[in-house]
Amino acid sequence: MKVQRGVVRCGSLLILFVLLVGTGVTGAQAVQSGTNACYPTELARAGVGASPHGIAINLAAKRIYVANHDSDTLSILDSTTYAVIKTVSVGDGPNGVAYNSKNGYIYIAIRNANKVRVIRASNYTFVKDISVGSQPNGVAANNVSNKIYVANYGSGTVSIINGSTNSVEKTVTVGSEPANIAIDTGLNKAFVSLHGAGRIAAISSTGAVTSIDIYSAGPYGIAVDTVRKLVYVATIDTFRLAVVNASTNAYLGWAEIRRVPNGEPAPLRMVAVNAGIGTSGHVFATTSSGDGGWNKILVFSKGWPEFFSRAYAIDANVPQEGILIEGINKRLFVTARSGSRLIVVQDGEPVCPTNFADEGFKVTVYVVNPDGSYSQVAEH
Repeated sequence: MKVQRGVVRCGSLLILFVLLVGTGVTGAQAVQSGTNACYPTELARAGVGASPHGIAINLAAKRIYVANHDSDTLSILDSTTYAVIKTVSVGDGPNGVAYNSKNGYIYIAIRNANKVRVIRASNYTFVKDISVGSQPNGVAANNVSNKIYVANYGSGTVSIINGSTNSVEKTVTVGSEPANIAIDTGLNKAFVSLHGAGRIAAISSTGAVTSIDIYSAGPYGIAVDTVRKLVYVATIDTFRLAVVNASTNAYLGWAEIRRVPNGEPAPLRMVAVNAGIGTSGHVFATTSSGDGGWNKILVFSKGWPEFFSRAYAIDANVPQEGILIEGINKRLFVTARSGSRLIVVQDGEPVCPTNFADEGFKVTVYVVNPDGSYSQVAEH
């Protein structure tokens, strides 16, 4: 492997460019210079399989897992070099993927086969296939309760898998087109976006389901701020980031995202939150040409209850299905379908507008009042 390096200074920010020849990994990393360092900065664009979708990370083993939908494989990457170290065949149409640190297994939703493939993280060998509902899409693991949740997009259900037995212990009906799942381990709750219902569902530790109306069409991506107990939902058809109180299930409000200067709506596909940074976390959302958007990763330096910030943008090649925050090292991972890449971004403080080539997205924020009406509270 050859390593090529180059350095360029942009104002007070020194940038180190690294090219790992022969690995399919390219990157640009910011080197902090006193108090003048700015974020976010791109670390790498790693080559993976065709049409990468879901992402999971195993911090202890320093491994990243990427489900490649069109090549029917799972890419295993080194989380320090971002090089692919192994590729495993997993079945027809892998979509979501989750790592369960409680039992050391990787769970992959095989969308076209209506099953979840389980493999060992220690040596990537097959454990078993678990039959679930129709078109399993997103999957998430509760590493405390040892339960794995699978959103069955085609059957309107969530399969709850017991990590001790690797069998479905319960199937609950949640609503039309469950797409993705986020977990709050402290509350022992799972939250599911319902793409066909304009709602999300909250699943309690006992499997009881609460339907939450967010008055937004096409909810798809979903993430939890476990510090502030908030749920963020990305909606495709109403170009909103909706916010829900994770403890009470109350709908709090939303941010509407439009392109400037002409005001075209920005459909939002996936969302992630880095809860442990800044005064209200950093929020990331993707907008994709597959939905009529602009192939960008949108960066908000503030979340709720500070009513977001201006949306700055990082270029991405059709960022449609996968997004993940790794909070300890403050890294963002996004899969890009075009070019079959895993994009790695270093988050941090401060967020600097000069780090973005594109800042053409307006954010209008509304809160839901106690009487059910709503009011505009901010515009960025």
